[in-house]
Amino acid sequence: MANPLKDATGLAEIKRYFGITDTSKDAILNAYLDKAWDALKTIFVQNLERAARTIKKRWQGELITLPDVPVAASPAPTVKIDGETWTEFDVLDNGIIQINEMERYSNPQFVEVTYTGGPVTLPEDIRHVGIEIAVILAKAESDVGDGRLGLTSISLADGSVGFIEQTLSPISKRIVAAHRRRV
Repeated sequence: MANPLKDATGLAEIKRYFGITDTSKDAILNAYLDKAWDALKTIFVQNLERAARTIKKRWQGELITLPDVPVAASPAPTVKIDGETWTEFDVLDNGIIQINEMERYSNPQFVEVTYTGGPVTLPEDIRHVGIEIAVILAKAESDVGDGRLGLTSISLADGSVGFIEQTLSPISKRIVAAHRRRV
């Protein structure tokens, strides 16, 4: 999925925050929207993009919870039990696979499910957090914001996500906490 924050609405929101009415800062603001998208994918535990996924795990019973929902109907999920393709299963609500007719199979060890899952569009509340992160990053830079955070760059690999989360507004912190509890 392309960065869903980098649409005309996202750019307009961040420009409105800074009172920018021309296109002179569009390139750098779009760069902050890219950094914000990377931060969102780090902060939120669940995947924020619809994609093909494969999970492999030890057999724990006939119900398998898939981590990335919703599960797409097409292409249909595939199931392998100990490497053998298994066609007797149902996809239930909330990303649960129910394996049927297990009496034909004794002592399974591993299950592998390949499926397409994850949101088709970014949930609006998570999008709000992303726009706020872009504003936080831009405020930290003296060429767009006032530079009062004293930062010249943010590198997600060095732990700056913690800084970003601590700087979020109370409502955005609640959004992050609520989505973490769902997983």
